[in-house]
Amino acid sequence: MLTILGRPIFLLLNATGVGLLFLSQALPGIWGVGSVTVGSAFLTIGITLPVALYFQVQSNAEAFKILSTCGRVGIESIFVSRKRDAGDLREAIDEAVSKSNAISLLGIAFRTFTDPSAESREGISQKINSPSTHLRVLLLNPESKAAERRAKVELGNATIDDIKYTLQNSLVAAAVERLRRVRQDQMVTGGTKEAGSQTEISSEKWREKLNMEVRIYETEPVVFLMVFDDTMFTEQYHLGRPDELVPVGSCIGKYMPIVQYRRGSTGFRFLECHFESVWNEATDQTNEIVQTALNRYKDYRPSPVTKEREPT
Repeated sequence: MLTILGRPIFLLLNATGVGLLFLSQALPGIWGVGSVTVGSAFLTIGITLPVALYFQVQSNAEAFKILSTCGRVGIESIFVSRKRDAGDLREAIDEAVSKSNAISLLGIAFRTFTDPSAESREGISQKINSPSTHLRVLLLNPESKAAERRAKVELGNATIDDIKYTLQNSLVAAAVERLRRVRQDQMVTGGTKEAGSQTEISSEKWREKLNMEVRIYETEPVVFLMVFDDTMFTEQYHLGRPDELVPVGSCIGKYMPIVQYRRGSTGFRFLECHFESVWNEATDQTNEIVQTALNRYKDYRPSPVTKEREPT
């Protein structure tokens, strides 16, 4: 503070202000009033401006420290929450999706992110439905104790039903669309025999062609992850439910900050390893989903577009 007050400009302002106040005693009438007014203004500026600058410098230093730390640990952005920053978050995810050839998702249900009947941005839909994109999805086992506890905390939210919907409908629909595109490519390239006999080929073989894998895990969910080629979005999961913040029956997984890490950073690597650890312990559901998709393919129709909700 003293360093700022001692700057020449502020010393000059204060000295001039004091001088004008003394001078006003010797000046008659309007000249004396004018000297008091100007001298008071100079003193006000000379004292209050350094105080304001001092606190501004302190605030900037704290902000710079936070930004510097974020840069060192690889944080690209922080969003208040999926609820508060939904628009900005969707734009960031859209950009990440557009640059990715592989997508890995770890969450509880991901119903609205994978749901073909939800309003999904075209870029996301294209990647989810494209067999050229390697898709891995990790969902909480709807029959697990962890799912029961989560549903209990959310007080009426359709947690378990949402997981089942994703497994039995959304991901099956994605597999059907991938199957359609694979068969279309086969017909274009002359693979008509294989394209016309999809039911004779094992689900394991189609699994390779569709380039998607789905597993379910039993452990308590601790983190939400969306992993792309160059970046990752993460949110800490919890079982806390502040009544004043979370309405009854609402998903509790959209009120915490979302942190975006760049690939290669320490945070990214730890969370990437967490994904792989859960993945390796999880139960594979891919063949069941692919087989269901094969059975439904003959009745395939593109799904209508409706309103998007937040992924969980």
